[in-house]
Amino acid sequence: MVTLNQQTPDAYLKTANEQTLALAMVETRTSVDALEDILAVPGLDGVFVGPSDLSLALSSGEKLDPNGAETARVCGEIAARAKAAGKIAGIFCIGAAKVEEAIAQGFRLMAHGTDMMMFDEAARAHLQEVDTATGSGPAVSY
Repeated sequence: MVTLNQQTPDAYLKTANEQTLALAMVETRTSVDALEDILAVPGLDGVFVGPSDLSLALSSGEKLDPNGAETARVCGEIAARAKAAGKIAGIFCIGAAKVEEAIAQGFRLMAHGTDMMMFDEAARAHLQEVDTATGSGPAVSY
């Protein structure tokens, strides 16, 4: 298998579509209702769900409930419909328990965590390491 960093620009252009996924975001009632049409788009590899945004859409903006029963039900339906269409279903997961739930629902692609969460956790770990090494209070606080 050739990796991107070993390819010339011309070689990449010839194989780019084979190396990338094209996913449609499904985060509104309209997109859930039109899912079969979305999944039928030529060249589309699948769909990706953001449960937080979907929960807002399902509640007409009333509440953010990415872990709620209705959100989970609709997410499971999206995964099942994507699988039936021979497409990939992906979902954003805030933690390991949500990854397990997503697998059980039929999702095949899970994004675990956010860049801000990862940066924050890494920064805090490094600061703790400095605090431990120096025996002083917080080197930097935020």
